[in-house]
Amino acid sequence: MEGMIDATSKILLDYNIIKQVMEVYDHQVILNKDDPMVTVLSSFQLPVLTNGDPTSELLATDIRERLNRFCSETGVDARVVKVRLWESDGCYAEVDAV
Repeated sequence: MEGMIDATSKILLDYNIIKQVMEVYDHQVILNKDDPMVTVLSSFQLPVLTNGDPTSELLATDIRERLNRFCSETGVDARVVKVRLWESDGCYAEVDAV
């Protein structure tokens, strides 16, 4: 991330805020919004929905958008420069700022 460091806290964006924004994925089913299972699963819990199959690239983009939206909506002068989402020890997807 990049932006203006807060004069009071001396940090750009508190890690706990990043963690809070990312909790949407914790123990959740992640599905393409057009997947027929959305209707079935929604009666038990609302899955995380994506605009397309939930690939690592798409999820990295979604993470970038969620963090940027949070900063914009709360007036935090910070933006995501890069998201790297690890699939395994040697495989990841990476997206840069738009």
